[in-house]
Amino acid sequence: MLKDCLPGRLIVPTVISLIGFIGISAQITCYQQLFQNSSYTLAVFVPLNAIVVLLLINYALVCNTDPGAVPTNWVPPAQQPSFEVKRSNYKPRFCRTCNNYKSARSHHCSTCKRCVLKMDHHCPWINNCVGYANYGHFIRFLFYVNIANVYIVTLLAFSIADMIKNMHEQPIVLSRLVIMGLDLLLDLPILVAVAVLSCYHTYCLSTNTTTIEGWERGETVTVKYKGKIRKIKHPYNTGKLNNIKSVLGPNALLWALPQQMKGDGLLFPINPKFSLVEEEMAIPTNSSELSTTTLNAPQDTHIDIHEKHHNMFTDSNTSPPSPVPLTPASIRTFASSSTLVDHRAHERISECDDYELSKVY
Repeated sequence: MLKDCLPGRLIVPTVISLIGFIGISAQITCYQQLFQNSSYTLAVFVPLNAIVVLLLINYALVCNTDPGAVPTNWVPPAQQPSFEVKRSNYKPRFCRTCNNYKSARSHHCSTCKRCVLKMDHHCPWINNCVGYANYGHFIRFLFYVNIANVYIVTLLAFSIADMIKNMHEQPIVLSRLVIMGLDLLLDLPILVAVAVLSCYHTYCLSTNTTTIEGWERGETVTVKYKGKIRKIKHPYNTGKLNNIKSVLGPNALLWALPQQMKGDGLLFPINPKFSLVEEEMAIPTNSSELSTTTLNAPQDTHIDIHEKHHNMFTDSNTSPPSPVPLTPASIRTFASSSTLVDHRAHERISECDDYELSKVY
């Protein structure tokens, strides 16, 4: 989270003040116009206040929850059968600003100055990035904003209609009318804007797609999957229900309640059965040459893991075989803290079937 951004620190209190003003003033004016001495007062205003409280709770959570960042010196683990690669050269994605590998779906935020896990977008209205750990709070916040807006606009509309209907019997209170008009003037644009945003993120939630994946990549991700390079549309789409559960939790009865995101946000299952494979190319596997080099090194040799990865797969001055012979075995060669490598890793991983692959996740 970005804590030293002055505009952000000013925007967040402004949003909270706006929510408080609309919620309180609308209830006071509507109560004075419609519900004085009415038995329906509690039935109308208790649910509204509960919605506003949940709205504020989720807003606080999305503002203050760290979306998650790629750990320093993180490298693709050896047991990972699939990972994202660059389109241009099929090398593992690497952030030169952070000098670190990017995990699947992570992106560098220039405002937060780090690579954010499953980054959706940086939102100035929350002074934070929307990412892996707080996306569920963001969805719930949008949900409660919509419910609260519809509720309040409905109350205001009935109150104004009642005021006009009874204007001959009861004089219009100008101050009350001005406050109602101001509430509507503030509430209606918010209702339209948040409704449009909610529709888009409902689509993203149901397809397990982030805003960045939708805009910059055309929803196509280049991955290395089972020893082959594939460009796949919606590779993380595992079905609508599973997609929603991965963000809002496994129990549908608790989706509307704040929940902490589970998992580390570094690995995501790829389900080719729900994807459209656009291109597939076999990659020659020369991992034995890489493994031999490491195996022949003395066991007491200290290897800078991060530098090895960076030099092998990101240094433009080097000329590795084309395409880059990056296999699970070669990843294990350079990711292992030991100079010894299990030369059978590639055979074991390449022979696993879809059922065994699913157990990795």
